[in-house]
Amino acid sequence: MNRITINTRSYWLTADQDVVELKKDVVQAVRSGGDLVTFQPFEEAAVSELVTVHSSVTFADVQPIESTAADEVDLASFDPEDYTSI
Repeated sequence: MNRITINTRSYWLTADQDVVELKKDVVQAVRSGGDLVTFQPFEEAAVSELVTVHSSVTFADVQPIESTAADEVDLASFDPEDYTSI
């Protein structure tokens, strides 16, 4: 799943978002001195962010981590008293 972070705001992108085209839009906005870049976050309305030469933009392709049986926790046997500090 792809994520874009603009300055301090992060958005998960929909699976059909063309990330290559979005990167081109960001670069074009910076080269032109600033412009609105529109994209579709996952489970949100479309977003337009102003991207300028002073913006920090990061793209990340985050792959899900597969869980194993060792990752599963039996909450029925959990006792918070076992984890109290001294």
